[in-house]
Amino acid sequence: MLAELKSNPDEIYSVKILKKSEIRDKEDVDYIMMEKDVLILATEHSFLMQLYYSFTTDTHIYFVIEYMSGGDLQHYFDLVSPYPLGEQWARFYAAEVTLALQFLHKHHIIHRDLKLDNILLDAHGHCRLADFGLCKIGIRKCPPLSYWGAPEYAPPEIYDNKSYHFGVDWWALGVMMYCLIFGKLPFVVPNMCFKSNFQLFKELRNIVINDKLKVETWISLEAITIIKAFLTKNPAKRLGCVAADGGENAIRVQPFFKHLDWKALEARQVKPPYIPVVEDPKKASNFSKYYTEEDPILSPILMTNHRYIFEEQFHDFSEINRDFNSFRYTT
Repeated sequence: MLAELKSNPDEIYSVKILKKSEIRDKEDVDYIMMEKDVLILATEHSFLMQLYYSFTTDTHIYFVIEYMSGGDLQHYFDLVSPYPLGEQWARFYAAEVTLALQFLHKHHIIHRDLKLDNILLDAHGHCRLADFGLCKIGIRKCPPLSYWGAPEYAPPEIYDNKSYHFGVDWWALGVMMYCLIFGKLPFVVPNMCFKSNFQLFKELRNIVINDKLKVETWISLEAITIIKAFLTKNPAKRLGCVAADGGENAIRVQPFFKHLDWKALEARQVKPPYIPVVEDPKKASNFSKYYTEEDPILSPILMTNHRYIFEEQFHDFSEINRDFNSFRYTT
């Protein structure tokens, strides 16, 4: 949902809203608090989504975050599909996302939901990695069967019910790069739109674990090399995970990035491959109409579920800048 500052209607923000009635157990509470903690930390990095304010009401939890008027990469992927966006897009956005992931990993955070939908663009074409609701903080490895995001971006160790670590994020980055360069997912289930979630998971598991990665040779050798390195099925040999090769530092020295000035990139001084067209930020024209044509109305609360046994957990939930304490919905 979009919101505007009452004192300055030209200042637009995005608001993520969660129902307290849908908090089922202590684990749900932990994920919400973790998302808030990561959002607070993210204010220290240029390529992570920024939080302005968080607060609660009797029935809902609110995150007021920056509005990325450039849309998300999935939107641009869909616009040109089945054609690819190309290596220039893949190089630039993979590099900015790499910096974001390295920052998270430095703070012992696994993102676990990297996908095109969660790479948002600002009005200048730079990206922000968003959606920290599935992040895991402070452990060396996640246990088997723990939460994961989109199945199309899940690595073999997820499907194989093995413990996992930061390597899952690098696999997902490889999937993202493959999509941008080839215009399609690397591992696809035929007629996947018509499959149940269980059937889709079962067939994807078989494909991801057993099928050989298909990489067409019309792209550059440097692109082929880095995609194969990220999409290495053994996480111990995956790019970014091999200590003897420099760990995550090995990513920056890949030939695919040989002409990239990483310091300039960190300073947002590298020109993006595309500058989004933003005629009216309030119209959200760079996002799917599936979302933007819905009325900004909170769904009703079922009074039979209006019991919040974890209410005390959100006692100190309000956070950040007091200048952002008064909003109204945009039309």
